[in-house]
Amino acid sequence: MKDTNKERTNRMINKLTQSSESPRLNKAIMSQVRFSIYFAATVLAATMLRADTIVTYPPGTILENIAIAPAGDLFVSDLGSGTLFRISPGGSSQVFGRVPGPLAGVALNTDGTVVAASGTSLYRFARDGTPTLVTDIAGAGFLNGVTLFSPGTFLVADHAADLIWRVDLRTGRASPWLTGSLLTRRSLRPPTLRDLLKRLV
Repeated sequence: MKDTNKERTNRMINKLTQSSESPRLNKAIMSQVRFSIYFAATVLAATMLRADTIVTYPPGTILENIAIAPAGDLFVSDLGSGTLFRISPGGSSQVFGRVPGPLAGVALNTDGTVVAASGTSLYRFARDGTPTLVTDIAGAGFLNGVTLFSPGTFLVADHAADLIWRVDLRTGRASPWLTGSLLTRRSLRPPTLRDLLKRLV
């Protein structure tokens, strides 16, 4: 069995560590080696990956979420206007549908319809883009990420209520699916360079 990059890296770090007599020096060496490896990997990825502009929207458009259809079409939500855009593989964009509030998470159902979160509501867009309210969840704070759980059933992240809802599209019934301390909101302060370096040690 071939070694993974992570296993080779750990072996190299262990050799460097064992070759040094000072525990303090060991920690310093390990920290530098890890940082160098991660930095090199980041630079390599940045130089090898290439991004192209598919479509450009006017200033003030807040693109929030994206779902990719099997044929390659992209369904992209605009948080501010409640608009759902459909973008063809060739880069042609059109308004697919619109809801009266903000539009956040987007996901595809197995029947090809689109499900999207808006505030405390969940909508289903028909194949022609017509939105239908599935449910307005009592007790919800702000629905965001949406993912297919099983045909006709979706999990919806609520970042204001710190839980994940399970929603049945057929009945409109919503119930808490996952709660816990790991979902509790933490500081929104972005990590500093020092925070990131601490994670590497």
